[in-house]
Amino acid sequence: MSIESEAQKPIILQGLYEMNGQILILPIVGNGRCKINLEDFKLTGILQMTQLLKNGSIFLEIQDLSWKFTTSRINIKFDNLFNGNKVLGNHMNNFLNENWRELFDEMQSGFEQALSSTFIGIIQQFLNQVPLKQIFND
Repeated sequence: MSIESEAQKPIILQGLYEMNGQILILPIVGNGRCKINLEDFKLTGILQMTQLLKNGSIFLEIQDLSWKFTTSRINIKFDNLFNGNKVLGNHMNNFLNENWRELFDEMQSGFEQALSSTFIGIIQQFLNQVPLKQIFND
């Protein structure tokens, strides 16, 4: 089964972050609020499932789920970088936004794997409760 989705509006991710490490080649440290905008986000996935007989009904079981996503632009804003040093924080946010493509290329695979793991758990919980004949009425 192939899954494809395309966002008509930017996808905005907001939350809390904590980091202490490197992004690309630069050290980065901070914690606080973050906001990430994904423009023209497109997600394509392949879902592989098998049928499983349980209690006289056929259920679906996920064998594999892999995602690929693309975006035309990412805009990033991390608050409170470098213990609140606004000058360093602003420079780092500018650097991240100017080099978003390189950052995206480095993080894409890990994000896709995390997304797959999360969705497998959610989708499989549903599939464990609902027989195939209730999902697809033939």
